[in-house]
Amino acid sequence: MNLLDRLALALITTYQRHLSPRKGFCWAHRVQHGGPSCSEYARQTVIAQGLWSTPWRCRQRLRACQVAARTLMADREDAEERRKRRRDIALDCLP
Repeated sequence: MNLLDRLALALITTYQRHLSPRKGFCWAHRVQHGGPSCSEYARQTVIAQGLWSTPWRCRQRLRACQVAARTLMADREDAEERRKRRRDIALDCLP
């Protein structure tokens, strides 16, 4: 592992330890599909394949995360709409 790989790993580790816990949410890809977080995926990619293939693979992962976020948001909106309809039906049934 060369110096740039080690530097990238140090930066990712710093992010994971100090910034990620403070953001207050989990990335959509991890929520929807399970598996490692996006930063952990980047870390594992640097270890397995080196820094030079990591940006391309991470770009793919972040695009997949964006799709997962849209899906989760649509699911949340659908669930909220269903709750609202049930509440309206329940209120209509009251005397």
